[in-house]
Amino acid sequence: MTETERTTITLSKYHMNIIKSLIGIKGNTSASVISGIVSTWVDQNLKEIKEHLHMKQIMLPPSDEEMGEKITSIINISEKIKLDDFARTLRIDRQTVIDKFPQWSKKYNIVIDGDFVFKK
Repeated sequence: MTETERTTITLSKYHMNIIKSLIGIKGNTSASVISGIVSTWVDQNLKEIKEHLHMKQIMLPPSDEEMGEKITSIINISEKIKLDDFARTLRIDRQTVIDKFPQWSKKYNIVIDGDFVFKK
């Protein structure tokens, strides 16, 4: 399941009426319609978003799919890797690796032992 975060927005009555008209078509609630619209827009404009962030020298964190591909690649070519190198390869911080590791351990058959990530 994807991690989520809650936010609040304000829309004009005009835009809110459009959102309400999409209930039952694009989602079951106003919130799910808006969430779907925003998610679709971000996915469709990801290249442009990354270019803007790159110009600001901000790194966009990799998607779960991108991290999964990198984890698979790492474990296919190495029996072990330093935890910090593992995090750097995934372009995330060490704490994020530790937080996500319980699900990764099962999915990718890997373990942390000291400062290393090993194949089981």
